Amino acid sequence: MNQPNSLSFCRWPNRIARWLAVVSYVLIFAGGLVTTTAAGMAVPDWPNTYGYNMFLYPFYDWFFGPWDLFVEHGHRLLGTLAGIFAILLVIVTFRKFPGTRMPAFAIVLLALVIFQGTLGGVRVLRDDRTIANLHGVVGPAFFALVVAFCVISSRWYRRNVVEGSGAGAEQVGTGNLTWAQTLLGLSFVQLVLGSLLRHIDVMTSPRGFPHLVYTHIAVAVLLMLATWWYWWRTRRMSGTGLRWPVNLLSIVIFVQVALGLITWVMKYGFPWWLDHYLVAASFVIPDKTMQQTLLVTAHMAMGSAILCFWTVHVVRMRGLLKGPALQ
Repeated sequence: MNQPNSLSFCRWPNRIARWLAVVSYVLIFAGGLVTTTAAGMAVPDWPNTYGYNMFLYPFYDWFFGPWDLFVEHGHRLLGTLAGIFAILLVIVTFRKFPGTRMPAFAIVLLALVIFQGTLGGVRVLRDDRTIANLHGVVGPAFFALVVAFCVISSRWYRRNVVEGSGAGAEQVGTGNLTWAQTLLGLSFVQLVLGSLLRHIDVMTSPRGFPHLVYTHIAVAVLLMLATWWYWWRTRRMSGTGLRWPVNLLSIVIFVQVALGLITWVMKYGFPWWLDHYLVAASFVIPDKTMQQTLLVTAHMAMGSAILCFWTVHVVRMRGLLKGPALQ
């Protein structure tokens, strides 16, 4: 039985939060497709779709219509689905976690869904790149917070943090927690830089774009090396459920950098210092092929996956070291 003022495990809040996390990640990928294919203005009105109520737009016209319409309208429907799950999460959390701050956390998530949907609508109505940048950043931030909710409402959290009274905290250490939080923040900064690149203003100075690119690359290399260093530093951290996110991060961060290099080649070609090689000299940059679209979007979505794994690691560490959150 769930007791007030307790973060005991409750199946339905955690289950709904997991569904919301899955939908949010798919939504991030769909939003990436919208940006990659320049489909953001495929539907000129909002909240309607070509005058129809969004939910009553003819299925055949959407599903078998132009690709950009399919992506943009599908992105809106996914956003609505995320909103429905967020509403369910608020209702169930109020019932299952009375006397704690978890309901307030759920309300914050719902408010962020509404805010993100409004940003998307205003971006369509005003066709504003600044709002598009903000829209591209709020999505991953919301996803990270949903992941944090999943961790705090999980069976692992109850067993190891709420009931375990900080068991395993000796393996954490404040130094490791500080480094993990720093790398979590750096991962988010990298997402912001990526969003700025994807929504670059046409009026940006000729020097501004290269500087932004070089900063993005420098932070990527720094994050990769720091992650591997952290993986080595915490190699003896085992038995507490803290190690697997770091193991995954050590692999995913490499894949992300590789995807970044491939994305660069697919969009801008090989670096000039490789021109004397036949493969580089004969390479023709594809123009919005499906392969290019999926690679570029996968690179964007992988950044949110990195943010997810760091969030799991940090929230679990803080629980073991500092006790239950949101009591």
